[in-house]
Amino acid sequence: DRAADLRAVHAQLVGAAGARPERQQGGALAGMIARARVELAYLNLFRAPEGGAEELLALAAEAIPVLEQAEDNRGLGAVWDILAHIQGGFRCRYRESAEAAERALEYFARAEWPLTPCLQELAAGLYFGPAPVEDGIGRCSVLLEHADRGGAAHVCLFQAGLEAMAGRFASARSLASRARAAYEELDWIDKAWENHAPIAAEIELLAGNSAAAERLLEESCRRLESWGEQARLATQGAQLGEALYRQGKFEQAAGWAAVAEASAASYDASAQFSWRALRAKDLARKGAFDDAEALAWEAVEIAAATDAVTQRAHVLLDAAKVVALSGRGEAAVSVAHEAVQLLEEKGNVAALGPARSLVAELTGG
Repeated sequence: DRAADLRAVHAQLVGAAGARPERQQGGALAGMIARARVELAYLNLFRAPEGGAEELLALAAEAIPVLEQAEDNRGLGAVWDILAHIQGGFRCRYRESAEAAERALEYFARAEWPLTPCLQELAAGLYFGPAPVEDGIGRCSVLLEHADRGGAAHVCLFQAGLEAMAGRFASARSLASRARAAYEELDWIDKAWENHAPIAAEIELLAGNSAAAERLLEESCRRLESWGEQARLATQGAQLGEALYRQGKFEQAAGWAAVAEASAASYDASAQFSWRALRAKDLARKGAFDDAEALAWEAVEIAAATDAVTQRAHVLLDAAKVVALSGRGEAAVSVAHEAVQLLEEKGNVAALGPARSLVAELTGG
């Protein structure tokens, strides 16, 4: 696999350099070693995530000045793109992710290298982050002007998610299908499950089709588990649990919450708040209100440190349901109102309907 290939390349480079520290080596060779270390740590991050982000950030901090000295624009683009994914994909800090992705874009452009990786991070930030839905759709259209086939697939996929938030499900499904077809044509089978499956499933969840979301995620999680992709399994496992919970398949949902908890790194914000919110609802349903509220508020606190607006709103709505089951209706209404405000700011029309219905139910309206 690619991780094994990178380990072999790194060993060859270090051997060629006489295993000397980077600052004593020629600039180009030192840059190649530094970049190989960062990329290897990045690949390992998804298979053994705990502690990986801290190691990767330290390696990136060491690599950047070495790559700058070597004037390795392609290497700098790769490192900044990886930093963009750490800030977005793991920490759910999409403003910081966009800043890193823009730097990656600049370096890749200087190197005349494809912009595909950073286009993915920029589009993901528009989908998950604070940009209003319609603004995000417009900015995706601009990104597509600079995209090759692979980059267009990434951007179309997140544009599909934004179209679903706007309530335009036919357009969303069409764009998502186009992205998946491009992945398959490019033989990027991993992207079909790592990228397409969770967004396509979220489109179905927003459309109220939890069974379709379950089918997508069940197959995706099976593949991720067989590939040893712990980090992505954590996030998608929690998402699958949510699809099951909405269908009343509570025991199966609880099982996937446990998988997500066991697979999630401590710094993986999305996985951490997602499994807690899911389990909190299940505990409240079983009458374990104190434990349920404790987990629900932990999830809210973790999500509040991010700018993943829609996900923050969903965590708040789950907390409102837990608090309501605990018999504290007035507090539940306040929490649900906060979620509605976030969804209004995002312009997530599809999620606003159920959120407002919950408020009405809680207020007796």
